Amino acid sequence: MDVKDLEKLLTIMKALDGGEKESPSPIDNPMIGEKVIVRCRDAGVHFGTLVSYSGREVLLKESRRMWYWKAKTGHTLNACAINGIVDSKISGSVETITLLDACEIIKCTDEAAKSIGEHHVHNS
Repeated sequence: MDVKDLEKLLTIMKALDGGEKESPSPIDNPMIGEKVIVRCRDAGVHFGTLVSYSGREVLLKESRRMWYWKAKTGHTLNACAINGIVDSKISGSVETITLLDACEIIKCTDEAAKSIGEHHVHNS
């Protein structure tokens, strides 16, 4: 299943659930399909490919939870999204995840996405 199939499925599910507003299309949001970091109120921080979002609900594919992060330079998630990470605790990836309480979505540079995506899996 690719990104377009997931977007269609999400649209159908929302229509069946009372017709909520559709998620922004790639034209409305150029981050769809990009590697992003999502910070949530209760679910922590996640890295993955942005499939869609509506309000605080975010759908990611190939998502990895960032349990502990340290930016290569800087001290914030923005710095992680720009410069990548070192000495961090990152989980293995799950095929898809729906985050229900997102409060920010940060697009990653290619350098940062490679750094986070290739960071060794921390099993504890």
